[in-house]
Amino acid sequence: MWSTNSVVPSLYLLLVICTAAEVIGIIGGRFAPLGMFPYHVSVHFDGMFDCGGSLISETFVLTAAHCVQHEKSRITIIGGIIDLREPNNGQTFDSKEIVIHPSFNYSTMDYDIALIRLSHPAVLNANVQVITMAAGNANYPPDTVALITGYGDIDPYRSRQNLLKYEIRLDDTVHAKEIPGAG
Repeated sequence: MWSTNSVVPSLYLLLVICTAAEVIGIIGGRFAPLGMFPYHVSVHFDGMFDCGGSLISETFVLTAAHCVQHEKSRITIIGGIIDLREPNNGQTFDSKEIVIHPSFNYSTMDYDIALIRLSHPAVLNANVQVITMAAGNANYPPDTVALITGYGDIDPYRSRQNLLKYEIRLDDTVHAKEIPGAG
């Protein structure tokens, strides 16, 4: 089903994005309309938003390892929403299994990546879709533009908001480019 050649480039890209987001946060950016990023999910611990992730198959979510260092029975995932205050508008899943990268180091955040197996398959629709995986031979050279989505920090004081935002980054610099079709 998955091979190292198909998953590793996507894991690498997520790792790059998580690293950039950890340093800067989602400061500024634009609000995402419902369905613009149907692969984006929110990861919750004890019912509270903790992190974001990407739906990589109908049964797996890719997220950061530091987000899932808890008991799997206390982690839920919600897909198909853009407002954290409206979780009932999306699809909710319990975590069935958590696979943390074996080299993950919490002190250095090296290999900060994990998979969550969902308790049941996602129902794909306009607001819940699987992200397109990178080709196995994909190469991301310096100055590659990255698209970042999340509910993360919106200022240097780590303030958060409830609405999904996005921005385009190149080397930790936010670019005011429009995404085609974005409102």
